[in-house]
Amino acid sequence: KSPNAFLIYRKAFLNELNRQNHNLRMTDVSKLVSNYWKGEPDNVKDAYRKIAQEVEVEL
Repeated sequence: KSPNAFLIYRKAFLNELNRQNHNLRMTDVSKLVSNYWKGEPDNVKDAYRKIAQEVEVEL
């Protein structure tokens, strides 16, 4: 199954946390990324939805 927009966003979020050397538990990361996603404007969510659609087409 191809990843949805949130999963792609979450992966990018995790990559950024790792780049900044944050050591958080996955349960904390999940809550954090969920809250950030909820607060993102539609244009950001739409960009991730577009990426998800492109990934789906490639599969």
